[in-house]
Amino acid sequence: MRVYYVKYSKNRSLYFLFLLYLLLLITISIWGTVPTLVLFLGHYQEPATNFIPFSSILTYIMNFEHYNFSIWFYNLFGNILAYIPLGYFIALLFPTFNQARQILLISLFPITALEIIQYISVMGVFDVDDVLLNMLGAWIGFLLYNSLAKIFKDK
Repeated sequence: MRVYYVKYSKNRSLYFLFLLYLLLLITISIWGTVPTLVLFLGHYQEPATNFIPFSSILTYIMNFEHYNFSIWFYNLFGNILAYIPLGYFIALLFPTFNQARQILLISLFPITALEIIQYISVMGVFDVDDVLLNMLGAWIGFLLYNSLAKIFKDK
């Protein structure tokens, strides 16, 4: 009976961490990393979009010297790093989803939802490149989970 309680409370803690992660992700995606009055009033006068795949990514890579490093890093690697936990948590908490295709399809919903919210709220840009980079992050999280699961399974 005690083993069940430990397992149950452990799972409950993981779901709680996942919820905290999602709330943090929403906050950062909508208001940015440093909320200010300007952020609450919006960055853009009208909704902005980029529907051309790899357009933003190539712009940042090809024009590296024209961007502040933090802007360049945040827009390329920040989008990847922020979503690694999503793929990891989905694989960890929902073991029935054990294929990359499943993880990517499930990840697509919150990623696209946040991009749409940014567009509607005029607090950001709907950028297909952000979706691609976020999906890459979720995929890396899934690969990380599988790698660690194999390592600890063998021990």
